Amino acid sequence: MLRPSRRMVRRLDRLRQRVPVRVRRTASDTVPLLAFVLLALWVVTRFWLYPDRVSPLHPAQQAAARQLLDQVAHALVHLHDPFAGLPQVVGGGALVAVPLAPVTLAFGSGVGYALWLTLGLAGSAATAYWALFRHLVGSRMAAFIGALMFGFAPGVLWHANGQPAFVTNLLIPVIVVWTVRLGRGRWLRDGVLLGVLVAAQALVNAELLAITALAGGYAALCYLVQRGSPEPAGFARLWPPRPPSTAAGRSRFAGLAVAVGTGLVLLVYPLLAGLPRQPVPDARLGEDATTIALYWRDTLAGNFTADRSVGGIEQNTWFGWPLLILAGVCLALLWRQSVAVRVVALTALVFGVLGLGAQVRLNGRPTPVPGPWWVLSKVPGLDLIAPSRLALVLVPCLAIVLAVAYDRLPSGEPVAYGLTGRRVWIVFLAVALTPNLPRPLQADPRPAAAPRAMVVSGTVPVPVPAHVRKVGCPRRAGPGCAGRWTRRTYGRRSSTCWPPGWSPSGSGST
Repeated sequence: MLRPSRRMVRRLDRLRQRVPVRVRRTASDTVPLLAFVLLALWVVTRFWLYPDRVSPLHPAQQAAARQLLDQVAHALVHLHDPFAGLPQVVGGGALVAVPLAPVTLAFGSGVGYALWLTLGLAGSAATAYWALFRHLVGSRMAAFIGALMFGFAPGVLWHANGQPAFVTNLLIPVIVVWTVRLGRGRWLRDGVLLGVLVAAQALVNAELLAITALAGGYAALCYLVQRGSPEPAGFARLWPPRPPSTAAGRSRFAGLAVAVGTGLVLLVYPLLAGLPRQPVPDARLGEDATTIALYWRDTLAGNFTADRSVGGIEQNTWFGWPLLILAGVCLALLWRQSVAVRVVALTALVFGVLGLGAQVRLNGRPTPVPGPWWVLSKVPGLDLIAPSRLALVLVPCLAIVLAVAYDRLPSGEPVAYGLTGRRVWIVFLAVALTPNLPRPLQADPRPAAAPRAMVVSGTVPVPVPAHVRKVGCPRRAGPGCAGRWTRRTYGRRSSTCWPPGWSPSGSGST
């Protein structure tokens, strides 16, 4: 193997020293950001190539997202209210549709939808990379691994099938970092900026904001009872083990009060105008306890059979057993070293149990064991949150564990057969993460439909396959009517009312 000479190495080193430090740091951060963009394009490639295709998993919600883009773009062009009359099926996204309006007007809502998914996936990973590298770990590779898990986790890919608002999480890491930075002097400025961020996230997805607030509050309580880490670096840089003074505590609470007030002021009109809300599929149904060791279908090791047999309404925790084993080993080795690992482990445990819902299910079948959500679902406000989505808290917790583990565990000392601890760790990490790498999202051709007037009048008969039972949509649709009609028709729990010409698979007729 040819190696460069020492003279060449010295010349390259001198050239490198002439480059400003800021330029070198920017170049080092550009590589992971470019990787996030390329991976997001890979995931959404079918919708970029064929913008008119539909998701077989959530065709109705994808249609609502495209309707949101068209409606907001039309309102901005004609100087109408962009928040009035938004579709209620899509879970937020009103703020995202505004900057995407030029793309929607120029190329159509199909291209706007693909761009929304791409920016949501890549942007979420990018802000997670910034938060991890600036405030938690000292290695860019560690931050990249954690951000990769945060932006492209199996649960995130599941929501990418027709629910772009649930993959647009780029403000969540910024809100978390800005919240824990309160109390460092400029409480008024920091509180106003935090309120603006919270209001913006509420216009993107209010349910994820509520889940983040619940998880953040519990994590703060867990942190306050910790005794501190033997190594004060890392998490202590973001939030010291103990408040240095009473003044800092007062400043932190004052900043939170300013943030709440600013957010309420900014959200008064959108709340009165009626923000789109995501209907709860089932206020009691949660994740299957066995799916956490399985692979989601849109990953390299995806299992379509398991998705049909044990998959519930939502699949948010399909991590696979190799990644669970690696996470368990990391927790065992880092439990005494890192406060951050202890906090996120306790948070993941509690919200993983809450994500099981009001009745625990095993292998696709309900059990007589009640879940803790049976009690919490009676609390006003919490009944609007689907318990299965609480399991999404496991995604950032797992991202933090992997990032801290890569930053602290590996060593350059040889272990066996000339292998160092870092190389062994990289092999284990590759074995655990490779099966969870995403594949392109499924996209089916849109079924051909006759003109609406001809179908309604009965002039053109709608073809019905032999294996599909033909029923009619209800003439009157009240609150919850869609879900009840679909449950009666298909004998399963769903929140989608399929119009004539559609079926659960996205083709055929009902």
